[in-house]
Amino acid sequence: MNKILIFAIISLVTLSSCEKVIDLDLNSVSPKLVIEGTITNTGMPDTVKLSKTINFQATNEFVGVANALVIVTDNTAGIIDTLRADAKPGYYITSKIIGTQEHQYSLRVVSEGKEYTAQSTMPQQVMLDSMYQETETILGKNIIYARCRYTDPANQTNQYHVKAYKNNKPLDDIIISKDTYNNGLNKTFDLATSDGNSNKEDNIAVGDTIKINFMCIDKKVYDYFNSLAQTLDANSAVLANPLTNISGGCLGYFSAHTVETKKIVIQ
Repeated sequence: MNKILIFAIISLVTLSSCEKVIDLDLNSVSPKLVIEGTITNTGMPDTVKLSKTINFQATNEFVGVANALVIVTDNTAGIIDTLRADAKPGYYITSKIIGTQEHQYSLRVVSEGKEYTAQSTMPQQVMLDSMYQETETILGKNIIYARCRYTDPANQTNQYHVKAYKNNKPLDDIIISKDTYNNGLNKTFDLATSDGNSNKEDNIAVGDTIKINFMCIDKKVYDYFNSLAQTLDANSAVLANPLTNISGGCLGYFSAHTVETKKIVIQ
C-alpha cells in the first residue's frame, strides 16, 4: 500500500482558507479527486473545493482541480446554482444558494469525464449556552481550560462538530459529538488547556485568543469526521479512507450545516 498525501481541509467547514495536509496510508496508488464542499447559514458565499491527492515524494503543495462543472441545488427551494470558478484553481463559489435550516442540498461535480454526487440536509441550529475559561487545580498546579457548553434539544437527533483556533491558527483536534447518550442534556467541550507543554499547539496562555466555530451537522458528515479521527489516531491498527458521503469514487465530504462563532481572550 503506497503512502500518499491528501489535502483534507478540516477547517474548510469552519469557513477558513487554511489548507491542511494530512499524511495517511490510503488504499490508493494513483491520484484521486478530493471534494470538500460546504453550505452554511452564514449568508456568505460558500465554497466547494476540488483537489488531487499527491505522491508521498511530491512537494506538499495544494493541487487544485480546474475546469470542473460544479452545481449545488437547494432541493427544498428549487434553486440551482452553477458555481463560478475562483481565480485560485480548485475553488468554486456559490452565487445563488443561501443556506437554510432543514433544507436539503445536492452536489453534482463533473471533472475529467467523471461524475460525483452527494446530498446533505442542514439540521436545525443549536446555539451555544456559553464559551468561557475555567481554572482547575491538579496536583497543586493551576490549569486553565477554554471550554464551551450547549444544551442538546430533547426532541431531535443531533450531531455536532467544533473547530477551535488559537490566535487565528486552526487546531488539529477533531471535536465531534452526537446525542446518543446525552439527549436533552448539557454538554461541555474542552477546546484547549494550559497544560504547560509549550510544544503542543493547543497549549494556551494569558493573552491568547481562542475562537470556535460550533456546527450542527448531519449524520453522514458526522460519520465522515468520526472515521477521519479514527484514521488519524496513532493507535489505529489499520488505516483506511474516511467514510465519504460522496458517490463516484472520490475522497472528501459535502456538508450543509449551521455555524455559530464565538471567541474569548484568556485572562
